[in-house]
Amino acid sequence: MSLSKKLLLVLIPSLVVLVGLLCVLLFLPSGGNNNVYLEKISSAKKMVEQGNYQDAIVFYENAIEEDEKQEEPYIGLADIYVTHLNDINSALNILNRGYDATQSTRIKELLDYYKNLGLDGGASAEKPMTTEQIGFNTTALNIFAANNYAKYSESYTVTGENLSGGVYTVKYQQYDAVFEYANSPDSEVINPDTNKPYDYARPTAIRLNTLDYLISGTDAGVTIDRFKSLGAENIAVSAYNEPLGTYLLTFDFDSLHITLGCDENGTVKGKDSYNVLVPKPGDAQTKKVKVEGDIIDVTTGQNVSTADVSFHKGKNSPNGEIAAQVQAPGGKYSTELDTGDYTVEISADGYNTETFDLYVSDAGPDNDKFSISPTIGGNEIRIVLEWGAAPSDLDSHLDGTCDGTSVRIDFMNRSCSKNGQPIADLDVDDQDGFGPETITIHKTNGSYEYKVHRYFGSGTLAASGATVKIYQGSGSPTIVNVPTDLSGDWWEVCSIENGEVKLK
Repeated sequence: MSLSKKLLLVLIPSLVVLVGLLCVLLFLPSGGNNNVYLEKISSAKKMVEQGNYQDAIVFYENAIEEDEKQEEPYIGLADIYVTHLNDINSALNILNRGYDATQSTRIKELLDYYKNLGLDGGASAEKPMTTEQIGFNTTALNIFAANNYAKYSESYTVTGENLSGGVYTVKYQQYDAVFEYANSPDSEVINPDTNKPYDYARPTAIRLNTLDYLISGTDAGVTIDRFKSLGAENIAVSAYNEPLGTYLLTFDFDSLHITLGCDENGTVKGKDSYNVLVPKPGDAQTKKVKVEGDIIDVTTGQNVSTADVSFHKGKNSPNGEIAAQVQAPGGKYSTELDTGDYTVEISADGYNTETFDLYVSDAGPDNDKFSISPTIGGNEIRIVLEWGAAPSDLDSHLDGTCDGTSVRIDFMNRSCSKNGQPIADLDVDDQDGFGPETITIHKTNGSYEYKVHRYFGSGTLAASGATVKIYQGSGSPTIVNVPTDLSGDWWEVCSIENGEVKLK
């Protein structure tokens, strides 16, 4: 054997080891000690899970000191400031700082996301809401106008009730409000035999603990002209009310008479402003009510081109007597129904046939939009998240592996594929309440975890009214409701193992 070959036999193993070490170094954080950095990140996450956000901030900042080029601690800090401390300015500051240090695409997308919410990422301060962004929470107002005592009792969890001085008050877990019932010379709503309201009675007053649930933009101020443009009628400003310490703005909106604290010009400013909502009194007799609304495609958030809509009498009664059948050209339906409970059946070419519960009072229906899913392949799974007006932003998250590929789907990672073949994608990311927000899994031969995160807005995940619909094949979806006793900002919904869905 020649000397050169011997030398090569000695050098080659050394070169392999050297190359291996260089590869390891390339994948270590770019500065500091890798073990210390990972330890700080792990400690920060544990503190968040325990609700110790101040210590979590310290650990994330320590991680940045170890390596300022990593995106994870900046994103973790921003999440703490937004979702737990309601401090938008600090979140924007840390994200701008992180982008300067890392040039991370994910951080840039998060900054753009906040800009879409009306926040100024460059100046690190809140922008006033534009006039177009100020509006009523019409879904909540429809519920307040339409629901009677029986419907509230059936649909929501009572957390407190009391009868005092002839006034019955009740609180529900799903609403940050007090509902009052009281007899008047014109209407008897308290049943003397039970000391509770009659089933048909509507609250004689609803008092919200925060105006955020009624209308957006009160921090900046909502003017009389804006209320008029939103459809408020019979608007008036009263003289200064000494006992309440405020002027009062009164107006009618749909079937509600609303009184709000305001300034002398009628501008409502501040989410803690005085408020009283008075629904139109309930009617013990049935009557025809106009029912109209939209049929939505869950993958686009837009109206379907056409659909057939059947209204069956009774709740959860898809085979019940048909009260009305109509077509919905352009995804819009309209009919008249007696007051009561119905099961709505919706069918359209290329879509799953689906059913929904609907309650119609003499003030109108409690829902006017229904979302349906296009049919999917036999090996696909579609997961659709829907919720109420608050919180304004819930997010779907899918994590797992498929064919050796790590899968992460959320609002910053909208799709995942391998060799040009899609594995999963987020079709719709809804940021202003209600949904739908839709993830479609194209390759089900993997291992996945699906969960929901409360990302932004007032209100809790438990009280959001969130539902998750899981579609497989052409059958009816599996429907999962958010637990009303859920604590925290995460809801672990299900796991998926090789196409088998297992609910948590």
